[in-house]
Amino acid sequence: MGVLADIRRKLFSQNFNDEFVLIRKEYFFRLKIETVPVLVISSLDSRTATSGFADRLRGIISCYAYAKAIGVPFRIEHISPFELNDYLVPNYYDWRLQAGEKSMNLLYANPVFFLCHEIGYHSLRFLRICKRRQHHLFTNSDYIRDINNKYHLSYHFNELFHELFKPSPSLDKVLDTHRAKLGTEGYISLSFRFMQLMGDFKDCKGDVLSEEEKKMLLDKTLSVVLQLYQKEKKKILVTSDSQTFIDKVIQYPFVYVAPGKIGHIGYSQGADVYEKMFVDFLLISQAEHVYMAFSGKMYRSNFAKTAALSMGAPYDEIRY
Repeated sequence: MGVLADIRRKLFSQNFNDEFVLIRKEYFFRLKIETVPVLVISSLDSRTATSGFADRLRGIISCYAYAKAIGVPFRIEHISPFELNDYLVPNYYDWRLQAGEKSMNLLYANPVFFLCHEIGYHSLRFLRICKRRQHHLFTNSDYIRDINNKYHLSYHFNELFHELFKPSPSLDKVLDTHRAKLGTEGYISLSFRFMQLMGDFKDCKGDVLSEEEKKMLLDKTLSVVLQLYQKEKKKILVTSDSQTFIDKVIQYPFVYVAPGKIGHIGYSQGADVYEKMFVDFLLISQAEHVYMAFSGKMYRSNFAKTAALSMGAPYDEIRY
């Protein structure tokens, strides 16, 4: 796609406002001959969106699948609110962006936004970009199926994740302490996303329940944990964004909760929040079976599902 065609595309983009603000702030146009490597760069982080980690990870894996399909080197630029390689490092493919590789000159660089989960229109944009330019892709969507159909491939999320990532040495040491506490007999995981319902967590949306409603929801949720244990007879790794719920559920002897500060990477700052998020994600991914439970106004989060996908673990949802 040429420069003029690319400008026309941006003028009629559904995400024109996001693109315009970013381009005006970060990019420039200069008629200058430069040596710029052809790359696909996954650029979505907190500088441009408040998407959660699971959303960002879906986008990263999709960008990698696309770069791999068209034979273009792939890089990840995730620097806000943390450097991704503080927690995840390259496994079989080196995705680290090197100094001087990224161009901000629109003559060579093509920033593209598709920050939604709708496929249709956005997948057409995604699959028609020219591989002779450097593309900075801002997406939180899963396009693996589209890429497989377009290029007659059979990519799988867990295989792509494994090619890209392994825990950093420091994170792996932390994980070892939790694995030791979980034991060697295997465990299942059960996740709950309350958002602000319990009044103990600031999130992007959601109501705060009355005290009576909080108690009813808490009792129902605790019964779900007990019923799952009676069914599976396995230790349960519980993850949740509500400290109120965690303080209750941790009293069950068959429940394990990785300690740490709860937060959302789009709204909370601090290494303790980020480490807790990665620990939960990777421990969920190693469970024998992954469950996500939700009720009423609770959020049907993709965090546990994405963790299960990353290792190919069985995944089910419990609506109560």
